[in-house]
Amino acid sequence: MRKIFDFQNLPPSEPEKNDGELVVEIGSYISAKKQIESFIQSGKNLQAARQGRYDFEGEVDEDFTDPTRSPGFDMADASQLLLQAEANISEARRIAEANAKAEKASKAESGSKASSADAGDASKPADAGAVD
Repeated sequence: MRKIFDFQNLPPSEPEKNDGELVVEIGSYISAKKQIESFIQSGKNLQAARQGRYDFEGEVDEDFTDPTRSPGFDMADASQLLLQAEANISEARRIAEANAKAEKASKAESGSKASSADAGDASKPADAGAVD
């Protein structure tokens, strides 16, 4: 009698013969600890890259808003903001330089008064103020 095979009744198959060749890669295993350390380092790198875009030291202020990302912002306005910021910076530098010069002049003036007072004392005899 002949057997009929269909999807429910499959014909017997011969098992695969293993020739001993290893076809999977076993050298690329990365331990969980190394994977976690890699993720932590990549997060630090990402944070450093994001901080490089801003002028903040440490954390980025939560109140900071980038005006260029607001809808309807014109880049001509950005150039005006840049010119205004540069003017403010140069004004602050000019004031700081003027303060430094004034402070240096006052120190030099106080130093010259002290040296002239010492010179006046040198003209007096050493025992003029001594009481016997």
